[in-house]
Amino acid sequence: PELRDDLLGPPELLGVETVTAGGPVYRTVVRTIPDAQWKVARELRLRQTEALQRAGLMPANTPGSA
Repeated sequence: PELRDDLLGPPELLGVETVTAGGPVYRTVVRTIPDAQWKVARELRLRQTEALQRAGLMPANTPGSA
C-alpha cells in the first residue's frame, strides 16, 4: 500500500535471468512514476529476499541478501 502511488502497474516476474554460485538471479520489471524507481527497486528487492527466506529457498546469510 505505501508504494501504490509510485507504481504504474503491478510488478512482473519474468523468470530466472542467470544462475550464479550464489543462486539464481531473477528478472523483475516494474514501471514507476518519475523519481520513484530507486525507492521502489530497493523495497522490491527487500520484499523478494524476505519472501524467499521465509519460504526456505534462500538462507538468511546469503551474500547480497537483505
